[in-house]
Amino acid sequence: MYNESAKECTLRYKKKHLETVRFDVPKGTLQAYKEFASSNGESLAQMMRRLVAEEMEKRNYK
Repeated sequence: MYNESAKECTLRYKKKHLETVRFDVPKGTLQAYKEFASSNGESLAQMMRRLVAEEMEKRNYK
């Protein structure tokens, strides 16, 4: 069961291990992006991380 203790634990983990990236998309495209990611078995965040990592690898960046 998800309770306040679990929520606090999640927030501590996120603060210690994750950074947030935010960007704007044209109105009307967000839902299409989410549906596209979902159709490939990914969340939008997973798809974006994968695409960036693939592009970085392709260009031999780090």
